[in-house]
Formats: sequence, C-alpha cells, structure tokens
Amino acid sequence: MKNINRLDWLKQLESLVPGLDKTQRTMNSDCFVFGDTRVFTFNDEIMCSCEDLTGIDGVVPAFKLIELLRKLPGDTVNLEQRDGNLLIKQGRRRSKLSLRTGDSGVEEEIGDGKWKDLPDGFFDAVKMVAPCTSKDLSRVSSCVRITDAFMEACDNEQLCRYQVGLDQEVLVRGKSIKKLVGLGLVRYSVSDSWVHFQNAEGLTASCRICAGKFIDLSRSLVVDGNKVELPKNLSTVLATCQVFSDEDDKMKVSLSEGSVMFEGRGVDGWYKETCKVEYVGDGLAFKIYPNLLLEISKRTGTCHVSDSRLIVDGGVFVYVCSQVAA
Repeated sequence: MKNINRLDWLKQLESLVPGLDKTQRTMNSDCFVFGDTRVFTFNDEIMCSCEDLTGIDGVVPAFKLIELLRKLPGDTVNLEQRDGNLLIKQGRRRSKLSLRTGDSGVEEEIGDGKWKDLPDGFFDAVKMVAPCTSKDLSRVSSCVRITDAFMEACDNEQLCRYQVGLDQEVLVRGKSIKKLVGLGLVRYSVSDSWVHFQNAEGLTASCRICAGKFIDLSRSLVVDGNKVELPKNLSTVLATCQVFSDEDDKMKVSLSEGSVMFEGRGVDGWYKETCKVEYVGDGLAFKIYPNLLLEISKRTGTCHVSDSRLIVDGGVFVYVCSQVAA
C-alpha cells in the first residue's frame, strides 16, 4: 500500500489528458498506462508521459479515475494493487477500478534525447495557425506545416503563416498540436515518427509526424485592400457570440458601409451585434472561429479588406480569410 497526495496526482494525470480518446479507436486510448517508472496516454496521434508517482503496473480507466479524484475530499489517498484491481482508500471511503496487465498498446519512441529549447512564442503561433487546418483528416490540409522559419496552415477557406518554427520541417495534425497549448512546454526533439515536447516538470507530449506534400501559400499572403480598424469592444462582442457558437463553430462577420455585424449561431439559437467601423465599399461576409478572431485582436487592431478577402498583417503573422456568401 502507498499513500499519495491526491491533488498532486490529479494534476499530473490531468496533464496527460491530451493523449486520451474516448472513442477507443486505438488500444487503451481511454486509459492510463502505468509501468517502467512512467505513466502514459496514447491515442495514435498524441502520446503523453511523465514520471509515475504510484508504482502501479497496469492499465487503468482514465476518465473514471480522474472523475473520482476530483470528487474525493482531503489531501491523501491510499493505493493498493491487488487481484487485478486498483484499490483506492481514504478514511471510510473505498473504490475499486479494474487494472489490466499485458500489452499496453503504447508506441513509445522518445528519440535520441537531444532536447532543444523551443523558440519564444511557439505555442502562441500554434493558437493562431492550428485553427486554419481542415477537419478532413484524409487531406494534408488537416496538418500544420512547421519549417525552420515559420509554421502555416490552410483549409482552403482561411490560412495563416506565423514567423516561428523548428530546425526540422515536419507536418503534424492541427487538431493534435493545439491540444498541447497550455502545458508549459519549453523544449523539443524530433524522432522518425514523432515531434516530442517537454516541460520543466518532465511531462513529455508528442505529436505524430504526417506524410504529404504541402502547397505553396506564398502568393496568397500578399497584403492588399483597404485598411479597417477593428471595434474596440471586440472581446466583449465575441464572448457574447460564443454563447451560441461552440468552439468548433465559425461565426459570421458581415461588413457593410459604416458597420460590421458579428453573428454567433448554434442549434439552440443565435446572437447578433452590430458595431460601427470606418469602412466604405461593397458588402462582404466572412466566417472565422471566435477564439481565432480573439487571438488576432490581441495582436493587432487593424485588418485589410479587398474585393474577396479579409487580410490581417500582424507583423510576425499574416492571416487571410476568403469571402463567403452574404
């Protein structure tokens, strides 16, 4: 039996959540895999691991364990592995979770151990670029291209290039790398199949490298058109639109002479708000993720509008969005 700090263990396990997948498309993708002094999560696209605090050996249902630890009070829990189960005790409280041994399904590959410091602003760039990837995972447009000079993505409706990169060119899924934002990752290493990232506490989070040929976006990044100031209260407007627009739903931005209307729409309803802007020209409409527009507004207060495009030049990045039907 072993006593362990509940909150420290919960914090550690929550840092491994990006490697989980409730759909169970990959073996043990909804489980924590304990063994060899580390604990892993693995869903074929993302692999996470950190030092094991428990000494457990086996596979445990992840979401039930996290939910249990969140609901238990107190600072300490007692752990015991017995008869194919993990027993968790705390005072008069008892819980039993199934614990399986055998093939874990984890494809461990940490590389040569030669870690390099991540460039400043790397994951700030991810927050801008990853939302511009396609949801169709069969297409290379679902990937972020990272070069030694920049990272970029394009889903045929919008694109972004941000001037920060790695020393080796790779393609990684946009939906995967954006899950690593907020983990405090500070260094990286590239192996044959994975890009590995690590934080100061020893958490390793890896994204699988994809194959494919990325299109040249350079000609689409030309900044032209009329300059337009973004509304000063944009963050408040976006927060209200998000009441109805889910994270994966784009909101509509409609420009007309002297005004811009923001519209968040979902299955339960919609919200619209019109703001004054100094714009003279034909009516145009664009669709963009609210969180992405918020990130843009944190970096610049202006954009350019041409006949069919919205262009934002933020110095270290360029974002382009194509017109949609009004």
